[in-house]
Amino acid sequence: MSKDGIINRLLIENENWKQALGFISKENSELKTGLAEFLSTLDRTNYDVLEITENFQNLFIKEDETVRSFRIEIADQQKLLLRDLYEDGDLFHKVIMRQQKLRKEFKKMKEGFKGIKSEFTKYVKNVKE
Repeated sequence: MSKDGIINRLLIENENWKQALGFISKENSELKTGLAEFLSTLDRTNYDVLEITENFQNLFIKEDETVRSFRIEIADQQKLLLRDLYEDGDLFHKVIMRQQKLRKEFKKMKEGFKGIKSEFTKYVKNVKE
């Protein structure tokens, strides 16, 4: 595959990541809403439950920060990809290495979010039983 073809494929991958971040952000917002609804049904004197729910709130806030950070990283990567594509620069190796790093980090972030979501769902279910 030509250099331009590879860069175009990487640009598509970046667009897919941006879409996935939108979905993750929306899901995270829904989890925060679910947490608020869950808190409204709790006995406020159960400090163990309050501590755990506060931990989930912190995790959801951290996830928002991670999504924002990835959006910036992806935008920067897209700029480099486009620059290399149109300027015939010598960035090709750098953008490939950076894309591989982002790919690994993105996969790790998605798996982490999936785990947080699963833990929260299980926790709410167990407390309600």
